Amino acid sequence: MSEAQGTAGGSTDPEADHPVLVRFGQRVRDLRIHSGMTQEELATAAQLHWTYVSQIERGKRNLTYKCLARLAEGLGVTLSQLVEGQESDHDPGPLPGWEQRMYLS
Repeated sequence: MSEAQGTAGGSTDPEADHPVLVRFGQRVRDLRIHSGMTQEELATAAQLHWTYVSQIERGKRNLTYKCLARLAEGLGVTLSQLVEGQESDHDPGPLPGWEQRMYLS
């Protein structure tokens, strides 16, 4: 299946409810509702499957940059606007699937 069908644009895993993903999903949902779109309409505009959009909104997907760009385009916002306000005073730790690396100078 292709990414547009919702299988290759990110991962689902036991850590999918990570606070960063949940906050981002709420941001997507808020922007979608503000735009007057259904999940199906956003999915069509972003070239994604509607169940994938649902998983994003519920914090169940760790998205690729490509999917972030598709979502931004579908919502009619820039990537910066899409992720705006996602910073946190509390560091919730690494995102699922990311390796922590230490770089020495």
